Amino acid sequence: MTKGKPVFTYPKSALLQTHIKLYSWMSAEESGFEEHITYYPNYTSTINIYKNTEVEYDEIRRTHRPSTTENFKLIFVGKFNRSREIHTFGPYQKLTIVFHPLGLNHFVKGPLGPLIQEHFSFFDFYGGKLNQLLPELFSNAKLEARSQILDNFFLSQYLEFKEERLKQAVKLILEAEDTLKVQDIADQLQVSRKTLLRLFRKHLAYSVEEYISVVKFRKTMINYQSKVGRRNLSQIALEGNYYDQSDFYKNFRLKCGQNPSQLFQELKTIDDGLFWKLSKSDPSSQETS
Repeated sequence: MTKGKPVFTYPKSALLQTHIKLYSWMSAEESGFEEHITYYPNYTSTINIYKNTEVEYDEIRRTHRPSTTENFKLIFVGKFNRSREIHTFGPYQKLTIVFHPLGLNHFVKGPLGPLIQEHFSFFDFYGGKLNQLLPELFSNAKLEARSQILDNFFLSQYLEFKEERLKQAVKLILEAEDTLKVQDIADQLQVSRKTLLRLFRKHLAYSVEEYISVVKFRKTMINYQSKVGRRNLSQIALEGNYYDQSDFYKNFRLKCGQNPSQLFQELKTIDDGLFWKLSKSDPSSQETS
């Protein structure tokens, strides 16, 4: 495994593939390793597990440094409306479990909303059951064996998420070719705006407008990265259903503090729909694009 470079494995179970996008493994053995990553609002959610690390954080960034005591830090990223930073110092080992929209809701008892903090939350949804697997998981040299351990765990925790109205609402937002209004969604689902908002807050911690805005932002990033040759920002703004280029620039500055042209010049694609920006790092980690 190349230091600082993610290696992906994928669930084998058809059931898990519906809810879990991938498992990402990253590590660096060098004590001098340093990497600064900016990541962006997404409609996926992640559980991030670090081995032997200490965490410092503020409203904008997390900093992970090697710990002198053996431990595992579990961090859940389920809601954030603007870009954040992760500063990582080696040596380190990290597992990221990426869930599709509403994916984790199928593996946790009760609503997720009250457990989700803006930026990130320390994750302890399984009462130690997941923690017990981690020494074996991180010590296994074979990635496929690691993936199987994770598959077995999540299959054992599966609880079908039965809030059909929310699932339909999220599907409408993700598949919409035009910008949806909250009332449009409520009307299609034959529920009140108040009920729709309650469902989003209870299970996603987002308001409906916040979720629509994040999906719109993410779709635009994916659209831009998929274009071949000359990329016209005016056309990208139009395809993203922004009112005009001024609205396009305003929304991107709110999400990431940069104009679209600045962001797209620095953006790295690490997997389909997953992006980051390397702002400062060990020079040898520049291959992580």
